[in-house]
Parts: sequence; C-alpha cells; structure tokens
Amino acid sequence: MVKYATGLTATKLAAEIVTNLDSATFWLDIVANEVKELAKQTAKATEEIGHQIVTIQNGTAMSVDAIEGIAKVIDQIDSYATSIAAAVEEQSTTVQSIARNANEVSTGVGYVVENIKGVATAAAEAEKNAATSQEAARNVTRVSGQLESLFRK
Repeated sequence: MVKYATGLTATKLAAEIVTNLDSATFWLDIVANEVKELAKQTAKATEEIGHQIVTIQNGTAMSVDAIEGIAKVIDQIDSYATSIAAAVEEQSTTVQSIARNANEVSTGVGYVVENIKGVATAAAEAEKNAATSQEAARNVTRVSGQLESLFRK
C-alpha cells in the first residue's frame, strides 16, 4: 500500500509537474514575447534619440555659425564706431581751430575797424586842413596879386 500510495503520489506529482511545465512554458513564452517587444521598442526609441541628437547637433552647428556671423558684425560695428569716434575727435579739433581762428580774425577785424576809423578821422582832418590850406593859398594868391598891383604902380 505504501508502494501504491508512493507510486500514485509520484504519478500525481509527475502529472502536476507536466501541467505546471506547460503553464510555465506558456508564461515563459508570454514573458519572452514581452521582452522581445520591449527590445524592439528600445531599439526604436534609441534610433529616434539618435535622430534627435543629430538634429540637435545640426542646430548647434547652425547656432555656432550664426553666433560667429554676429560676432563678425559686432567687430565691424566696433571698427566703424572707432573710426567714427576718431573722425568726431578730428572734427572737434578742427572746429576748435576754426573757432580760435575766427576769434583771431574777429580781433583782427576790430583792429582794422579801429584803424579805418583812425584813417577816416585823419582823412577828415586832412580834408579840413586841405580846405584851410586852399583858403590860405587863395589868400596868398590874392595878397600876391595885390602886392603885384602895388609894385606895378
């Protein structure tokens, strides 16, 4: 009886193992299929990430090119600003020189005006003196004529 019970138990155990093996195989197939699907999804996601990295690298390269272009423009603007500042400084120096010269000319014109006034005054005085001299010459001529008349008599 023990032998029979042991045999029966072994048979049941074997049947149970076969049933469990079939069930385990079924579940292992499901898990294996899930792992395969996850591997496919991982490969696809990795490929998409690779494409995104390439896109980011291209965008970065374009950004670097744009920044380099902007830096060149800024350098040109700086060069222009330096040139403009130098030109403004030169113009400022020129304007100051012109202002100094204009002031000197104005002073010179003041002297010329004073001299012209002096010449005009002297000319007026000379004209007066000439009129006086002319009158004196007429008087001398008249007196001379009178003297000549007296001597002829």
